[in-house]
Amino acid sequence: MDTEKKITLYTTHCPMCRQLERQLSLKGLEYTQVEGAEAIKELGFTVAPILEVDGQYMNFREAIGWVRSQKEPA
Repeated sequence: MDTEKKITLYTTHCPMCRQLERQLSLKGLEYTQVEGAEAIKELGFTVAPILEVDGQYMNFREAIGWVRSQKEPA
């Protein structure tokens, strides 16, 4: 199995944030959650959610694609 990735979800709990949270959970991916628009703005982004995987930042569309490409939980 792949080595564990460090995953951080920057969220405001908007509908897209909640959808991404559900997708992460369905795939069994463990992640850290950082809440609030200020945290997102500090990263230089103006939209939520932002997913960080091993230092790579993804917007919602990119993040959903990445999550869907991950293997199903055993």
